[in-house]
Amino acid sequence: MIKSRRRHRIGAVMAGALLATGIAASTAAQPATPNLEGVWKIVAPTKTLKPVSGSVPFTAPGRKQYEENKRLQA
Repeated sequence: MIKSRRRHRIGAVMAGALLATGIAASTAAQPATPNLEGVWKIVAPTKTLKPVSGSVPFTAPGRKQYEENKRLQA
């Protein structure tokens, strides 16, 4: 019985050590910030603002200028 507990405890310690090593290795493999260098190509240029939700919070003069720019590009 004592040998069984001891074996179980050793197995638990080894599993914990392997888990900790795996976690440390996976976090060490990834840099803190991604490398965004290089050439970026836009698939299709956008001429209008497309917010995720709602509309763009323009001021009155800003909205007027934005509408004018859209009209001139059309």
